[in-house]
Amino acid sequence: MDAELGSTSKQSPAYDQVAEDARDLANLGHAQALSRKFGTWNMLSLAFVVLGTWAVFAQSLASGLTNGGPITILWGLCLVTLCNTCIGVSLGELCSSMPTALGQAYWVARLWPTPAGRFASYLCAWIKTFGWWTLSASTIAFMTEFILGMNLLFDENSTAPQAGWVQFLVYLGTTFCLTGLNMVSCRSDRILPFFNNFVGTTFVGLFFVLGLALLISVGIKDDLDFQPASFVFGAWINRTGWSDGIVWFMGLVQAAYGLTAFDAAIHLVEEIPAPRRNIPKVIWLSILCGAITGFIFMVVCLFTIQDIEQVLDPVTGLPFMDLVRSTVGLQGAAVLIALFIINGLGQGVTVVTTSSRLTWGFARDGGIPWAAYSAHVDETWKAPIRALWLQGIIIGVVGTLYTFSNTVLEAIVGGTFDSVDVGQP
Repeated sequence: MDAELGSTSKQSPAYDQVAEDARDLANLGHAQALSRKFGTWNMLSLAFVVLGTWAVFAQSLASGLTNGGPITILWGLCLVTLCNTCIGVSLGELCSSMPTALGQAYWVARLWPTPAGRFASYLCAWIKTFGWWTLSASTIAFMTEFILGMNLLFDENSTAPQAGWVQFLVYLGTTFCLTGLNMVSCRSDRILPFFNNFVGTTFVGLFFVLGLALLISVGIKDDLDFQPASFVFGAWINRTGWSDGIVWFMGLVQAAYGLTAFDAAIHLVEEIPAPRRNIPKVIWLSILCGAITGFIFMVVCLFTIQDIEQVLDPVTGLPFMDLVRSTVGLQGAAVLIALFIINGLGQGVTVVTTSSRLTWGFARDGGIPWAAYSAHVDETWKAPIRALWLQGIIIGVVGTLYTFSNTVLEAIVGGTFDSVDVGQP
């Protein structure tokens, strides 16, 4: 009997927390539909990987180098980190008060209870949802570029990777795989948290592997040299034709894009216990971890650049890929870039997960067409499968731009930055 009482007393705090979380959600007008399967570390892993700052900087190295160079890459990151930390603390405070998956749009409606406030809330919801759709699209688009760029590592004269229809098919296949993997991962409450921890761990491991590979290769090869500190921390590069003042702000796009999705945990707030306490910590920790790793990795890349002209006009179209090949060598670069792509696909899964929860939250509040249908949570798969595949179709449609333009990646990245940041209350 005592053992039973002891067991009950040990379980009661957890039970009380579950009940309290359900009551909090009910007070906000929603029933608990998703299981609270994530722990704090699971959520921090997801938020850190969704930001993916150092990897995003590697992917978009061309943007930073041509729009200001090292000055905007490093010192622009410091400025963006300061601004985003302030915004993150503010969002954490709001989330601790009103923890709901719709996040910013819901808060606007509650804090501004007027017809104008409801309109602003609806507008905010559409902008945020569109921003996360384009963020998912941009992640997939970058992986498409890297997958096809592997061909150019071995055959510089190949024209197949530049064909719009080839890019579109790879993009579409990647979208389908990431969406399907998301659905399967939700089948059990253990799979998705484990997957987040695994991707987060490999993401940190790859950060060290790539950084050390670049530094060691340049350090031990007689024909390679490090760039001087004056270049790394003080060089200004303007290859745009615009004035330096305008280019400074254009160069901030890379830093902003690398730290733009720090609200990821907010849209998964209904899947973690004690969100009032845990989510604010996850938000500001993910920003700081992302900024620190991004700064260090960019310093490594800038020190190990060999030929700035070659990096600015790369054979593969991706400066980071050419940087790795010129330092590590062809075979080593192929292995490292392959690992980078695999981890990037894992990053894509976490982005699609977050985006689907925002889509579901918006549908649950009746904000999108066929809202009742899209807001359904499948009991078998334990996830909003309809919202997940709806956004998968929309993301796939975005990929049709590949058949019309060779600059689709820049357009998607620009749309992501504008929509996600403008959607902050």
